[in-house]
Amino acid sequence: MKKVGASLAVLALLSGSYAAQLFVSPTGTGDCSNTNPCSLSTALNIAATNGDNDTIYLGSGIYNVNNLRYAPSSNEGNLSIIGGNDVVLDGGNNGRILEIDTTASNDENVSIEIKNLVFQNGNMQDTDEKGAGLKIKAMNANINVEKAVFKNNKITGSGDGGGLYAFSKYGSISVKYCLFENNSVDDYSGGADISTTEGSILLSHSIFKNNSGGYGGGASLSVESSVDIKVINNVFMNNTSTAYGNGRGGGLLIEVSAGQAYVVNNTITKNSSSAYGGGIHIKGFDNNGDIALYNNIVYGNSADQNGNDIYIETESGTSSYNPTIFIEYNNYSSLYIEHESAFPTGKLKKKNNITDHSPDFVSDNDFHLKDNSYLINKGSNDAPHVPDKDIDGDSRIVADVIDIGADEVLNPQLPENNGDTGSSSSGGGGGGGCVISPSSSPANALLYLALPLVLFARRFLRG
Repeated sequence: MKKVGASLAVLALLSGSYAAQLFVSPTGTGDCSNTNPCSLSTALNIAATNGDNDTIYLGSGIYNVNNLRYAPSSNEGNLSIIGGNDVVLDGGNNGRILEIDTTASNDENVSIEIKNLVFQNGNMQDTDEKGAGLKIKAMNANINVEKAVFKNNKITGSGDGGGLYAFSKYGSISVKYCLFENNSVDDYSGGADISTTEGSILLSHSIFKNNSGGYGGGASLSVESSVDIKVINNVFMNNTSTAYGNGRGGGLLIEVSAGQAYVVNNTITKNSSSAYGGGIHIKGFDNNGDIALYNNIVYGNSADQNGNDIYIETESGTSSYNPTIFIEYNNYSSLYIEHESAFPTGKLKKKNNITDHSPDFVSDNDFHLKDNSYLINKGSNDAPHVPDKDIDGDSRIVADVIDIGADEVLNPQLPENNGDTGSSSSGGGGGGGCVISPSSSPANALLYLALPLVLFARRFLRG
């Protein structure tokens, strides 16, 4: 127990100071001090009633838990739940793992943070449930989920967000450096269902693999007002939207009205839909909205009806209902825009897209580009919200011009790489051969997510 307490104390020092610090271990029965940790359920109960800003630190290990809940009835301030090394919350296929609901309290200026945790084997059987792994529902609070793994979570029935459900009516939501794998629902998004009314959404540097949902197999994102959705530097691979005859967005579904949707430097491949938008499906129904796709690979996806790679849904093609759409510097083979021929002048802008070359990935299971891929140096450095780092944490611009997709090739073969050589490379382009097949071990999954920080530290120390 002393070793657990020492490690948690170090974690607390690294994370800054908080008004109340609660320490937890898988077998804890104590008073939540760093030398005498308590159970996670005890810590959540204390945090919901003590009137403080709270940080809950979880010591290493597997927590066999389900139906945990944090639901304060009055203002309880900020909540952070932070894991140490190899922290796994396992629901044992017996209900939701964790619910956080601050809608009954005054959560103005409150932040909710989830970091360094694995959510696995959540399983819900009831109709209209949400978030078998993690459910967060807020009125005003800002939500941040970072370096988390959501794996093998499931909702049977018309539920939403198999791995993660996050909603804040007025707050902003950020999901970064996460892995979503093998999560499933029958309605919206097996991986993550994220929505806000008047906040903003950022989804960046995350991987969605082998998730399924009726709509938005990997992820579904929705805003209702004049705010923005930013989808930056993610990978969507082998996800499916399964609604019979009506699936939308095998990899990703975005619904935006008067706001802006920026989809920049993502790799979206091998996803499928039972109807529309095998790779990505975007709904835009407001004349004041903007939809911007820059530097993305959306290739090798399939849809049973229209838009194998990209489907953009609009109202009627009149000036009253259509957003402004920018589709520039992307790699795709199939694009379908409803009412395209009726778009008003200046509302639809397409240029410098590559439709006659495949991405040339390292392998069928590795989304990194080969060193001689045609997509190297074919993006736009001036695209909105260009990321500083790629999916592996490497610098985003090498050899002067950004590459298309989530991976920046470190050792490009120039100028030959920009010809259609068809040759192959075994080096693994941007990630040194990093294959999108994280081990089933939660420890290895967290190590995989920490790779960008490790690479950055290594480069820094080398000077």
